[in-house]
Amino acid sequence: MLNRLLPRDRARDTLTRDLTGLGVKAKMGERGREEERMRSGSKWLFQGSLGVVDIEDGPVKWINLVRLKRRDKNGPPVYRVVFGIPDNNLPEEHHPLKLSTVRKKSFPLFGKVVDVDWKGDVTLLPLVTDFSNDALVDHVVKDVGNLQVRTHPGRFRGFTVEVDRKFRPTREHWEAIHKIAEYLLASTRNG
Repeated sequence: MLNRLLPRDRARDTLTRDLTGLGVKAKMGERGREEERMRSGSKWLFQGSLGVVDIEDGPVKWINLVRLKRRDKNGPPVYRVVFGIPDNNLPEEHHPLKLSTVRKKSFPLFGKVVDVDWKGDVTLLPLVTDFSNDALVDHVVKDVGNLQVRTHPGRFRGFTVEVDRKFRPTREHWEAIHKIAEYLLASTRNG
């Protein structure tokens, strides 16, 4: 009954339209797919996936858009965007990997983002170095928000790259996500 009173969140429609406008072959996927469970929050807090956007070409094959908080009197809705990068070279059972960014500001909380640090396991040092040395990736992280790169042993063979807020892609953002995906795929082919 409550769902009928609330308007449908059109964030997935908007993301699909924005990607298509960039020339990316994107379409909304069917609901109820396994990919919707990737980093989708907890249902008891009214968090959940808004659905998957399928990508036809490139290393990113799907995008899961997750709403973490509905719009309320305290502010706008909060989203997480999860990019799926399948990789059959990654063993199905492995130690979970996690890389994340820390954006450094000129003044805490209010300042301009001046630098980006990548944090991760010692085993991920080559990836941390690749990401840190890539000016396009650093620039996009400064612009878009914090990123996390994860693996999901036993659930998904590949990587997810996660943006911690709503994503309005530009050509530069999409190119940076592709570069990150290419670095990740190269790491399992060479490792």
